[in-house]
Formats: sequence, C-alpha cells, structure tokens
Amino acid sequence: VPQLQRARDAAPALAQMFEDCDAELFLVLPRIVLLCLLRDPAKAIELLRRLLPHRFEQRTVSSAARRHPCARSSSSPDLFKEAEGLLSRPEIRPCLGPELQALTKKFWRAELLLAHVSPAVAEGGGASAFDLLIQRAVSGLDGKDSSQRCDDASTRSATPSKAQGPLCEAAGSAVGELMHELEGWSIELQRYSPEDWNECINVLVQCMAHSESSCQLSGDIG
Repeated sequence: VPQLQRARDAAPALAQMFEDCDAELFLVLPRIVLLCLLRDPAKAIELLRRLLPHRFEQRTVSSAARRHPCARSSSSPDLFKEAEGLLSRPEIRPCLGPELQALTKKFWRAELLLAHVSPAVAEGGGASAFDLLIQRAVSGLDGKDSSQRCDDASTRSATPSKAQGPLCEAAGSAVGELMHELEGWSIELQRYSPEDWNECINVLVQCMAHSESSCQLSGDIG
C-alpha cells in the first residue's frame, strides 16, 4: 500500500482515477501493482505467491539467505544471493521462478538506465526513476505501442530521445521492452485466479480511499 500511495502521488492521472473511481483505473492497476511488486520482490513475495503461485519453484537455500533474500546490485542484480561467511542449515522454500526473475532484472535494468539519463532524475527535481516508470505505465492507457513517443511531458521524461546518445537509446529501449512485457503479465495477473485478484484490488482500493480520507481530514484540521 505505501508503494501504491507513492505511485498515486507520482502520477496525477492515477490519483484522479482513484478519486473518480474511473473504469480505466482497473485497466492500469495491474501494471502499477506489478511495478510496485517488482521494486522490492523480497517484501512482496507472499502476495506474489498468492497471485501467481505457478511462477514459483521450490529451492534449497540456507537460512542466511532467508535473512537476506534479495541482494540487489546495480551492475548485476541477483535475486537470491546467499550471504557470505554465514553458516546455516539448508532449507526448502519457494523462490521466484526463472520468468519472474527475468522480469525483475528487466525492471531493475530499466530503472537503472533511466536514472542515469532522465533529466527529471539527474536534476534532482524530486522525481525518481521509479516515479517515471509509474507515469509511463499510466500513460500507456491511450493504447499506443510502448515504443512510440507520447506527447505527455512525464512520458517524454521516461522515454529519452535517441538524439541524446547511445545510453539514452538503451534506456528508451529498456523502458519500452519492460512496458511491453508488463502487458502480458498484467493479463496473467487478472486471469490466473480472478477471485484472488479481485479480492486484492478491493482491499487496495479501500486502503487508498481510507488513506485519501485521512489526508483530507488532516488537512482540514490543520
């Protein structure tokens, strides 16, 4: 929920959808939820297991890895790197399957490249690479292909111009590839277990509505 609140703050269009209970909200929410889960899969692993249980596999890992389940590196992200120098007994537990690991690495790569080339991030204006990915996911509702450039300013920030150099071209390609792949995962998220997905969405929407009401109440009191 905190990450979803951040996503709402990062994308005014998403905040408006929540406020209006717009039907488009339920089209964009799967993408937003996936981005929030991919940002920190270690914390979201139980929710992911419930929504996509077939995307997990049983592995033997050490209890040290359980305390440090997700070691993220800017150069070579590794989802389950065991802590070195710690002795512990092995145990069997569910871990991200290869498809989810590949998707997570694509997310990290897009976020890392975007952080290096986006003016909104480089100038320290408050927006992060994750914020720009959220904005891009929301702007995808217009039905344009993820590789196309949109007129919206926030989307241009999340899709660097090729004229800016090879690194920017790589960032644009990584963001486009991620958004394209998210579409398939969004459909799977909704269709694999519709009952679980609907329950998840209902809880999230209620939490967001309660959060918005609390903020408005605080503002009125202040």
